[in-house]
Amino acid sequence: MCLTEEYLLTSLDTFPLELLDMKLNHITLQGEDILSRLQIVPEHLRLQCERELKAKLSLLRQGLIARGCREKELSALLADHFPALAAILQGIIYLRCGETPKKRADLYQIASDELGIPQKLLTDLKTLQAKGRLPFNTKTEDLYFQLIDIVDKLAREVDIMEHKVR
Repeated sequence: MCLTEEYLLTSLDTFPLELLDMKLNHITLQGEDILSRLQIVPEHLRLQCERELKAKLSLLRQGLIARGCREKELSALLADHFPALAAILQGIIYLRCGETPKKRADLYQIASDELGIPQKLLTDLKTLQAKGRLPFNTKTEDLYFQLIDIVDKLAREVDIMEHKVR
């Protein structure tokens, strides 16, 4: 991406989740490393995480209503929503712990430990994303409803995080 310093600094309140991800995972090819010195404001990050979770929850519910419980369509919805969920988890863990791991596997382990997200849910979603199908013993409908419950729980937790933010 090619962004100016002014753009980055004036976007910290608008895109804190995206800028946090860039700050944590960027490679500077040339020039000053502006991203490493960005200061993410916890309240802006918390607010965007809450907004994204509530939007995700609404989309998951709408997808269920629009498509019913057809396995193939639910699998596609799960695969579509998982990458954004990983970025949101990164933001929540950053708020709770002050840092996040670089590797996604470590992020998912912390999400399981810190946020109570079942490891099997994360593993099944990773498998779906990587292989285009769920493990043999996993029912798509059950996984979909479990994800809705987890996203709802996270949205509620992030909502009350307001006074706990570092």
